Amino acid sequence: GFCFQIPRYPGAQDFYKALKKNSEVLALTTSWNQGSWAQERYDWLLSFGFSDREIFIVDKHEEKMVFDGHYFVEDRAETLAEWVERHPGRTGLLIDRPWNRISLKDGVKRCPNYTAILESVK
Repeated sequence: GFCFQIPRYPGAQDFYKALKKNSEVLALTTSWNQGSWAQERYDWLLSFGFSDREIFIVDKHEEKMVFDGHYFVEDRAETLAEWVERHPGRTGLLIDRPWNRISLKDGVKRCPNYTAILESVK
């Protein structure tokens, strides 16, 4: 039951709905390979509004690199930097969190909130 105890960030649901109006949105998340984490995360994403075909749970952060898109929103700076290197010309948007306040590589833009991300994808 851990996933359902994680509070949703303020504005996250509205952010998701705004993205869905004009884009295909995929949820890429890394499994912790602990107990029922993957199933709980999957169920949590379904409750958020994602459909089965939009949810991808991978075992390692590196597996996210195979997914292409115009934008990649991520909270792990290292994963985002690698994705941008592998997808030249694409934009990586780092949602600002206390654990990712490091120097960013070219092609990665730090966004303080969901509104800033929406402005970046217009």
